[in-house]
Amino acid sequence: MSGKTAPTGRMLGGGTRAHADRVCAGMRRARLRRMKETSMLDGEVARGSDYPVGASVSFNSVLHMVRRVAQTQATVLFLGERGVGKEAFARMLHRLSARSAKAFVALNCTAIPESLMESELFGTERDAFTGAAQCRLGYLERADGGTLFLADIGAVGTGIQGKLLRALQQGEIKRLGSSHAHRIDVRIIVATRVDLRERVRAGRFREDLFVLLNAFPIRVASLRERPEDIPPLMSRFLAKFNDVHGKRIQGFTRSAVAAMLSYDWPGNVAELENVIERSVILAAESNTIDAPHLFGTGERIDENADPVSLDDIEALLLKKAVDRARGNLAAAARLLGITRAQIVYRLKSRGIGRGIA
Repeated sequence: MSGKTAPTGRMLGGGTRAHADRVCAGMRRARLRRMKETSMLDGEVARGSDYPVGASVSFNSVLHMVRRVAQTQATVLFLGERGVGKEAFARMLHRLSARSAKAFVALNCTAIPESLMESELFGTERDAFTGAAQCRLGYLERADGGTLFLADIGAVGTGIQGKLLRALQQGEIKRLGSSHAHRIDVRIIVATRVDLRERVRAGRFREDLFVLLNAFPIRVASLRERPEDIPPLMSRFLAKFNDVHGKRIQGFTRSAVAAMLSYDWPGNVAELENVIERSVILAAESNTIDAPHLFGTGERIDENADPVSLDDIEALLLKKAVDRARGNLAAAARLLGITRAQIVYRLKSRGIGRGIA
């Protein structure tokens, strides 16, 4: 990382600026059909602004695994850095599953003190402790019939780990202060940003619980590993925050796109979302977002980084759209917000569309 601060507007060489020009043009075209945005799952789920979006091979690999496991009852473990979108993928998995009509309940394990974790997970009976005036269901019972998502599972203490293991193995729980077992039918999805194997070796995580949770691991790559996903994420969040804040920002300048592509995003998708929201608020009404709108809190970019080939990104977007549309070029064009004639031209110009008319 160099010492240059991002909002200078003087970030990369002409080659990357030209690439950024092409991305800007593509994003302008996509905005024309933004309200028709389709999920990345070939119609398997309803449209929605909360679904993860992307174009990279890594992103589509995660989608493939989510689709494969969704219709099973397998426990799923999402691995990845903070902010990569593990909960968004977990919600998608739930909506693709046979449990979609039931509750999706999420609990961030780092947000609950260890002394309260048992009562939060398993619930409490009336008079179980001073002030417990009534029975309260825990997260496991609230998710009965549906899905329970436990974020940062590595933060759970070893004592609670044993009780959670028994509940999952036996399919029943006992509320705090009760001797009566309650049957539960819950699918468990967990996420972690720490190495659970290392915690097992260090004696901080039960090996038997790890084995149970690790039935179907899915790694979500960091955003710096999949820069192809940055343009569609920019478009998604621009549309979202235009709506949230009642703005009509038209798009991004080439300097803004170049800045976004050259930043390494330590906070991943969550950080990118925050940056776009800030820029939407700062940009003038009906104008475009420029680099100074994006970074204003000390973020730094790498001016010496190899430029990302946006030709390759566009080619990948084209191929993925055609694949998702099962070869229907009109449908693929709608996914990209362009016309059929435009997608035919772009496919042929890149040698992708041989034999198409």
